[in-house]
Amino acid sequence: MSLPSWFNVKKSEKFLKRFGDLFPSEYAKAVDSNKQTFNSFIVIGLDILKCLNKYSDEDNKNGNEMIEWIYRTQIHGKFVNGNPDNAEFGFRGSFMTAGNYLKDLDCLEDAKNKYDIPTISQTYSALCVLLTLGDDLTRVKRKEILQSIKECQREDGGIAVSKYDLDEYDMRMVYCGVSIAYILNGLDYLDKNKIVEFIKKCKSFHGGFGMRPGLEAHSGSTFCAIASLKLLGMLTPSIIEEGKCLTKADIEETVRFCVTRQIVGFSGRINKVEDACYTFWVCGTLEILGYLSVVSTSNAFDFLEQCYDSFTGGFAKIPGYPPDILHSYFSIASISLLLHINKKNENLVMSPLFVPLNITKQAYLHLLSLHETSNFSHINF
Repeated sequence: MSLPSWFNVKKSEKFLKRFGDLFPSEYAKAVDSNKQTFNSFIVIGLDILKCLNKYSDEDNKNGNEMIEWIYRTQIHGKFVNGNPDNAEFGFRGSFMTAGNYLKDLDCLEDAKNKYDIPTISQTYSALCVLLTLGDDLTRVKRKEILQSIKECQREDGGIAVSKYDLDEYDMRMVYCGVSIAYILNGLDYLDKNKIVEFIKKCKSFHGGFGMRPGLEAHSGSTFCAIASLKLLGMLTPSIIEEGKCLTKADIEETVRFCVTRQIVGFSGRINKVEDACYTFWVCGTLEILGYLSVVSTSNAFDFLEQCYDSFTGGFAKIPGYPPDILHSYFSIASISLLLHINKKNENLVMSPLFVPLNITKQAYLHLLSLHETSNFSHINF
Protein backbone atom coordinates (compact mmCIF):
# COMPACT_ATOMS: atom_id res chain seq x y z
CA MET A 1 0.00 0.00 0.00
CA SER A 2 1.40 3.40 -0.97
CA LEU A 3 1.36 6.69 0.87
CA PRO A 4 -1.85 8.71 0.21
CA SER A 5 -1.21 11.28 -2.51
CA TRP A 6 -2.68 14.09 -0.42
CA PHE A 7 -0.27 13.55 2.50
CA ASN A 8 2.89 15.67 2.33
CA VAL A 9 5.56 14.27 4.62
CA LYS A 10 7.78 17.36 4.39
CA LYS A 11 4.97 19.69 5.41
CA SER A 12 3.97 17.49 8.33
CA GLU A 13 7.63 17.34 9.35
CA LYS A 14 7.75 21.14 9.38
CA PHE A 15 4.49 21.28 11.34
CA LEU A 16 5.93 19.08 14.09
CA LYS A 17 9.29 20.89 14.14
CA ARG A 18 7.50 24.21 14.46
CA PHE A 19 6.04 23.06 17.76
CA GLY A 20 9.43 21.77 18.86
CA ASP A 21 11.18 25.06 18.11
CA LEU A 22 8.53 27.43 19.42
CA PHE A 23 5.79 26.22 21.75
CA PRO A 24 2.69 28.40 21.02
CA SER A 25 1.69 30.71 23.88
CA GLU A 26 -1.86 29.37 23.97
CA TYR A 27 -0.51 25.86 24.45
CA ALA A 28 1.88 27.06 27.14
CA LYS A 29 -0.97 28.63 29.09
CA ALA A 30 -3.27 25.63 28.85
CA VAL A 31 -1.10 22.52 28.81
CA ASP A 32 2.39 23.41 30.02
CA SER A 33 2.06 20.96 32.91
CA ASN A 34 1.71 18.21 30.27
CA LYS A 35 4.65 19.31 28.16
CA GLN A 36 6.32 15.88 28.31
CA THR A 37 3.34 14.46 26.46
CA PHE A 38 3.42 17.17 23.81
CA ASN A 39 7.15 16.63 23.37
CA SER A 40 6.40 12.96 22.75
CA PHE A 41 3.99 13.92 19.95
CA ILE A 42 6.79 15.91 18.29
CA VAL A 43 9.68 13.48 18.75
CA ILE A 44 7.83 10.21 18.10
CA GLY A 45 5.92 11.83 15.24
CA LEU A 46 9.20 12.80 13.58
CA ASP A 47 10.52 9.29 14.19
CA ILE A 48 7.46 7.84 12.42
CA LEU A 49 8.11 10.20 9.50
CA LYS A 50 11.78 9.09 9.49
CA CYS A 51 12.77 12.72 10.03
CA LEU A 52 14.12 12.50 13.57
CA ASN A 53 17.77 12.53 12.45
CA LYS A 54 17.16 15.82 10.67
CA TYR A 55 15.66 17.26 13.86
CA SER A 56 18.69 16.08 15.85
CA ASP A 57 21.32 17.36 13.40
CA GLU A 58 24.11 19.75 14.38
CA ASP A 59 25.96 17.10 16.40
CA ASN A 60 22.64 15.89 17.78
CA LYS A 61 22.10 19.33 19.36
CA ASN A 62 18.31 19.23 19.50
CA GLY A 63 18.22 15.62 20.65
CA ASN A 64 20.78 16.20 23.40
CA GLU A 65 19.04 19.36 24.56
CA MET A 66 15.75 17.49 24.80
CA ILE A 67 17.36 14.64 26.74
CA GLU A 68 18.97 17.05 29.21
CA TRP A 69 15.70 18.96 29.64
CA ILE A 70 13.87 15.73 30.44
CA TYR A 71 16.42 14.71 33.05
CA ARG A 72 16.15 18.14 34.67
CA THR A 73 12.44 17.48 35.11
CA GLN A 74 13.10 14.22 36.97
CA ILE A 75 12.15 14.46 40.63
CA HIS A 76 14.63 12.61 42.80
CA GLY A 77 12.32 12.10 45.71
CA LYS A 78 9.35 14.23 46.71
CA PHE A 79 9.15 14.03 50.51
CA VAL A 80 5.91 14.42 52.41
CA ASN A 81 6.27 16.20 55.75
CA GLY A 82 10.02 15.75 55.47
CA ASN A 83 9.70 11.97 55.70
CA PRO A 84 11.99 10.20 53.19
CA ASP A 85 9.90 7.05 53.53
CA ASN A 86 7.12 8.91 51.69
CA ALA A 87 9.32 9.93 48.76
CA GLU A 88 7.86 9.66 45.26
CA PHE A 89 10.01 9.48 42.14
CA GLY A 90 9.36 10.16 38.47
CA PHE A 91 9.07 13.04 36.03
CA ARG A 92 7.09 16.26 36.27
CA GLY A 93 5.38 17.55 33.15
CA SER A 94 7.39 20.77 33.11
CA PHE A 95 8.89 23.29 35.52
CA MET A 96 5.50 24.96 35.84
CA THR A 97 4.57 23.06 39.00
CA ALA A 98 8.00 23.75 40.50
CA GLY A 99 7.26 27.45 40.47
CA ASN A 100 10.54 28.04 38.70
CA TYR A 101 11.22 28.25 34.96
CA LEU A 102 14.98 28.73 35.25
CA LYS A 103 16.87 26.76 32.63
CA ASP A 104 19.42 25.54 35.16
CA LEU A 105 16.82 24.36 37.68
CA ASP A 106 18.52 21.71 39.80
CA CYS A 107 16.03 18.89 40.23
CA LEU A 108 18.48 16.84 42.27
CA GLU A 109 16.94 18.62 45.23
CA ASP A 110 13.58 17.55 46.55
CA ALA A 111 10.52 19.19 45.07
CA LYS A 112 9.68 22.37 46.94
CA ASN A 113 5.89 22.51 47.07
CA LYS A 114 2.95 20.16 47.39
CA TYR A 115 1.93 20.62 43.75
CA ASP A 116 5.35 19.77 42.39
CA ILE A 117 5.01 16.01 42.12
CA PRO A 118 5.79 13.45 39.44
CA THR A 119 2.82 11.95 37.63
CA ILE A 120 2.46 8.61 35.91
CA SER A 121 1.39 10.06 32.56
CA GLN A 122 4.33 12.46 32.32
CA THR A 123 6.80 9.80 33.47
CA TYR A 124 5.53 7.48 30.72
CA SER A 125 5.88 10.23 28.09
CA ALA A 126 9.37 11.17 29.29
CA LEU A 127 10.59 7.57 29.06
CA CYS A 128 9.15 7.15 25.55
CA VAL A 129 10.94 10.28 24.33
CA LEU A 130 14.23 9.20 25.92
CA LEU A 131 13.95 5.82 24.20
CA THR A 132 13.12 7.42 20.86
CA LEU A 133 16.15 9.71 21.12
CA GLY A 134 18.38 6.70 21.80
CA ASP A 135 19.17 7.44 25.45
CA ASP A 136 20.44 4.54 27.58
CA LEU A 137 18.19 5.45 30.56
CA THR A 138 21.10 5.05 32.99
CA ARG A 139 20.17 8.31 34.71
CA VAL A 140 16.59 7.20 35.31
CA LYS A 141 15.89 6.41 38.97
CA ARG A 142 14.67 2.99 37.92
CA LYS A 143 14.16 1.17 41.22
CA GLU A 144 12.69 4.23 42.92
CA ILE A 145 10.24 4.92 40.09
CA LEU A 146 9.10 1.31 40.05
CA GLN A 147 8.50 1.46 43.79
CA SER A 148 6.47 4.65 43.33
CA ILE A 149 4.38 3.01 40.60
CA LYS A 150 3.78 0.05 42.89
CA GLU A 151 2.49 2.41 45.58
CA CYS A 152 0.12 4.02 43.06
CA GLN A 153 -1.73 0.72 42.59
CA ARG A 154 -5.03 0.55 44.44
CA GLU A 155 -6.55 -2.43 46.19
CA ASP A 156 -9.01 -2.89 43.31
CA GLY A 157 -6.11 -3.19 40.85
CA GLY A 158 -6.48 0.25 39.32
CA ILE A 159 -3.56 2.66 39.20
CA ALA A 160 -3.79 6.27 40.36
CA VAL A 161 -2.07 9.32 38.92
CA SER A 162 -0.08 9.71 42.14
CA LYS A 163 0.20 7.79 45.39
CA TYR A 164 -0.89 10.98 47.15
CA ASP A 165 -4.25 10.91 45.39
CA LEU A 166 -5.45 7.33 44.98
CA ASP A 167 -8.96 8.56 44.17
CA GLU A 168 -7.82 9.93 40.81
CA TYR A 169 -7.49 6.78 38.75
CA ASP A 170 -8.71 5.33 35.47
CA MET A 171 -7.69 3.10 32.58
CA ARG A 172 -5.25 5.70 31.23
CA MET A 173 -3.22 5.51 34.42
CA VAL A 174 -3.31 1.71 34.29
CA TYR A 175 -1.83 1.87 30.81
CA CYS A 176 0.84 4.41 31.79
CA GLY A 177 1.78 2.44 34.91
CA VAL A 178 2.05 -0.86 33.04
CA SER A 179 4.04 0.82 30.25
CA ILE A 180 6.50 2.35 32.71
CA ALA A 181 6.97 -0.99 34.46
CA TYR A 182 7.46 -2.70 31.08
CA ILE A 183 10.02 -0.13 29.91
CA LEU A 184 11.95 -0.35 33.18
CA ASN A 185 11.78 -4.17 33.12
CA GLY A 186 9.89 -4.25 36.40
CA LEU A 187 6.45 -5.73 35.76
CA ASP A 188 6.89 -7.82 38.91
CA TYR A 189 6.46 -4.66 40.94
CA LEU A 190 2.78 -4.61 39.97
CA ASP A 191 0.07 -6.99 41.10
CA LYS A 192 -0.73 -8.27 37.61
CA ASN A 193 -3.67 -10.40 38.71
CA LYS A 194 -5.39 -7.39 40.27
CA ILE A 195 -4.77 -5.31 37.15
CA VAL A 196 -6.31 -8.03 35.00
CA GLU A 197 -9.38 -8.18 37.25
CA PHE A 198 -9.72 -4.39 37.18
CA ILE A 199 -9.56 -4.36 33.38
CA LYS A 200 -12.10 -7.17 33.09
CA LYS A 201 -14.51 -5.26 35.34
CA CYS A 202 -14.22 -2.26 33.01
CA LYS A 203 -15.51 -4.25 30.02
CA SER A 204 -19.01 -3.18 29.00
CA PHE A 205 -21.75 -5.20 27.35
CA HIS A 206 -20.87 -3.41 24.08
CA GLY A 207 -17.48 -5.16 24.07
CA GLY A 208 -15.39 -2.06 24.69
CA PHE A 209 -13.82 -0.91 27.94
CA GLY A 210 -14.65 2.08 30.09
CA MET A 211 -12.33 4.26 32.14
CA ARG A 212 -13.57 2.60 35.33
CA PRO A 213 -15.91 -0.29 36.13
CA GLY A 214 -19.48 0.58 35.17
CA LEU A 215 -18.57 3.47 32.87
CA GLU A 216 -19.37 3.75 29.17
CA ALA A 217 -17.13 1.93 26.69
CA HIS A 218 -14.71 4.28 24.95
CA SER A 219 -12.23 3.74 22.12
CA GLY A 220 -9.37 5.37 24.03
CA SER A 221 -9.85 3.37 27.22
CA THR A 222 -10.35 0.22 25.13
CA PHE A 223 -6.92 0.74 23.60
CA CYS A 224 -5.42 1.32 27.05
CA ALA A 225 -7.00 -1.89 28.34
CA ILE A 226 -5.92 -4.08 25.43
CA ALA A 227 -2.42 -2.58 25.22
CA SER A 228 -1.95 -3.10 28.97
CA LEU A 229 -2.96 -6.75 28.70
CA LYS A 230 -0.58 -7.19 25.78
CA LEU A 231 2.34 -5.71 27.73
CA LEU A 232 1.47 -7.92 30.69
CA GLY A 233 1.67 -10.98 28.45
CA MET A 234 -2.01 -11.79 28.97
CA LEU A 235 -3.09 -11.98 25.32
CA THR A 236 -1.15 -15.06 24.25
CA PRO A 237 -3.14 -17.72 22.34
CA SER A 238 -2.80 -20.22 25.19
CA ILE A 239 -4.08 -17.77 27.83
CA ILE A 240 -7.03 -16.79 25.62
CA GLU A 241 -7.77 -20.43 24.84
CA GLU A 242 -7.82 -21.29 28.54
CA GLY A 243 -9.90 -18.22 29.38
CA LYS A 244 -7.47 -17.05 32.07
CA CYS A 245 -7.96 -13.43 31.08
CA LEU A 246 -10.16 -12.54 28.11
CA THR A 247 -11.93 -15.39 26.35
CA LYS A 248 -12.33 -15.82 22.60
CA ALA A 249 -15.86 -14.49 22.98
CA ASP A 250 -14.53 -11.42 24.82
CA ILE A 251 -12.06 -10.75 22.02
CA GLU A 252 -14.77 -11.07 19.39
CA GLU A 253 -16.97 -8.61 21.27
CA THR A 254 -14.12 -6.11 21.53
CA VAL A 255 -13.34 -6.47 17.82
CA ARG A 256 -17.02 -5.89 17.04
CA PHE A 257 -17.06 -2.77 19.22
CA CYS A 258 -14.02 -1.41 17.37
CA VAL A 259 -15.20 -2.25 13.88
CA THR A 260 -18.59 -0.63 14.47
CA ARG A 261 -16.84 2.60 15.47
CA GLN A 262 -16.05 3.22 11.80
CA ILE A 263 -18.45 5.48 9.95
CA VAL A 264 -16.04 6.93 7.43
CA GLY A 265 -13.53 7.81 10.10
CA PHE A 266 -13.81 6.46 13.64
CA SER A 267 -15.79 7.60 16.65
CA GLY A 268 -14.84 7.27 20.29
CA ARG A 269 -18.21 6.10 21.57
CA ILE A 270 -21.52 4.80 20.31
CA ASN A 271 -23.67 7.46 18.61
CA LYS A 272 -20.82 10.00 18.54
CA VAL A 273 -19.24 11.71 15.54
CA GLU A 274 -15.89 10.80 14.04
CA ASP A 275 -12.67 12.29 15.35
CA ALA A 276 -9.22 11.97 13.77
CA CYS A 277 -7.43 10.69 16.88
CA TYR A 278 -9.80 7.74 17.25
CA THR A 279 -8.38 6.31 14.05
CA PHE A 280 -5.34 5.43 16.13
CA TRP A 281 -7.14 4.22 19.25
CA VAL A 282 -9.42 1.91 17.27
CA CYS A 283 -6.91 0.72 14.68
CA GLY A 284 -4.25 0.31 17.37
CA THR A 285 -6.56 -1.95 19.37
CA LEU A 286 -7.37 -4.01 16.30
CA GLU A 287 -3.69 -4.29 15.37
CA ILE A 288 -2.83 -5.67 18.80
CA LEU A 289 -5.67 -8.18 18.54
CA GLY A 290 -4.68 -9.14 14.98
CA TYR A 291 -7.78 -7.78 13.24
CA LEU A 292 -6.62 -4.52 11.66
CA SER A 293 -7.26 -5.84 8.16
CA VAL A 294 -11.03 -5.75 8.73
CA VAL A 295 -11.24 -1.93 8.69
CA SER A 296 -11.89 0.07 5.53
CA THR A 297 -8.51 1.66 4.90
CA SER A 298 -9.82 3.79 2.05
CA ASN A 299 -12.58 5.26 4.22
CA ALA A 300 -10.12 5.93 7.04
CA PHE A 301 -7.80 7.76 4.66
CA ASP A 302 -10.74 9.71 3.22
CA PHE A 303 -11.66 11.04 6.66
CA LEU A 304 -8.07 11.88 7.56
CA GLU A 305 -7.75 13.76 4.27
CA GLN A 306 -10.76 15.88 5.27
CA CYS A 307 -9.00 16.70 8.56
CA TYR A 308 -5.67 17.47 6.85
CA ASP A 309 -4.49 21.04 6.36
CA SER A 310 -2.48 20.93 3.15
CA PHE A 311 -1.01 24.36 3.86
CA THR A 312 0.49 23.66 7.30
CA GLY A 313 0.78 19.86 7.17
CA GLY A 314 -1.19 19.43 10.38
CA PHE A 315 -4.39 17.55 11.18
CA ALA A 316 -7.54 18.78 12.91
CA LYS A 317 -9.89 16.99 15.26
CA ILE A 318 -12.69 17.12 12.68
CA PRO A 319 -13.00 18.69 9.21
CA GLY A 320 -13.12 22.48 9.33
CA TYR A 321 -11.28 22.83 12.63
CA PRO A 322 -7.74 24.25 12.89
CA PRO A 323 -4.92 21.69 13.07
CA ASP A 324 -3.33 20.90 16.43
CA ILE A 325 -0.38 18.87 17.63
CA LEU A 326 -2.35 16.07 19.34
CA HIS A 327 -4.55 15.20 16.39
CA SER A 328 -1.63 15.65 14.01
CA TYR A 329 0.44 13.10 15.89
CA PHE A 330 -2.30 10.49 16.15
CA SER A 331 -3.24 10.97 12.50
CA ILE A 332 0.37 10.47 11.43
CA ALA A 333 0.59 7.37 13.64
CA SER A 334 -2.66 6.10 12.11
CA ILE A 335 -1.32 6.49 8.58
CA SER A 336 1.72 4.42 9.54
CA LEU A 337 -0.51 1.76 11.10
CA LEU A 338 -2.69 1.48 8.01
CA LEU A 339 0.27 1.45 5.63
CA HIS A 340 1.86 -1.42 7.52
CA ILE A 341 -1.12 -3.77 7.53
CA ASN A 342 1.05 -5.85 5.23
CA LYS A 343 3.83 -6.82 7.66
CA LYS A 344 6.23 -7.50 4.80
CA ASN A 345 6.10 -3.90 3.65
CA GLU A 346 8.65 -2.38 6.04
CA ASN A 347 10.49 -0.11 3.59
CA LEU A 348 7.91 2.62 3.28
CA VAL A 349 8.55 6.29 3.86
CA MET A 350 7.08 5.93 7.36
CA SER A 351 8.44 3.87 10.25
CA PRO A 352 6.29 1.00 11.59
CA LEU A 353 5.01 1.20 15.16
CA PHE A 354 5.31 -1.01 18.18
CA VAL A 355 1.71 -0.28 19.00
CA PRO A 356 1.41 -1.40 22.66
CA LEU A 357 3.92 1.26 23.77
CA ASN A 358 3.04 3.79 21.05
CA ILE A 359 6.64 4.11 19.88
CA THR A 360 8.34 3.06 16.65
CA LYS A 361 9.69 -0.45 16.25
CA GLN A 362 13.17 1.02 16.03
CA ALA A 363 12.75 2.58 19.49
CA TYR A 364 11.31 -0.71 20.76
CA LEU A 365 14.33 -2.65 19.49
CA HIS A 366 16.52 -0.14 21.32
CA LEU A 367 14.53 -0.86 24.49
CA LEU A 368 15.02 -4.61 24.06
CA SER A 369 18.77 -4.08 23.74
CA LEU A 370 18.74 -2.09 27.00
CA HIS A 371 16.91 -4.93 28.73
CA GLU A 372 19.90 -7.15 27.93
CA THR A 373 22.28 -4.92 29.89
CA SER A 374 23.17 -5.19 33.58
CA ASN A 375 21.45 -1.87 34.27
CA PHE A 376 18.10 -3.54 33.58
CA SER A 377 18.59 -6.80 35.42
CA HIS A 378 15.82 -8.10 37.66
CA ILE A 379 15.38 -6.11 40.85
CA ASN A 380 14.51 -7.83 44.10
CA PHE A 381 12.04 -5.87 46.18
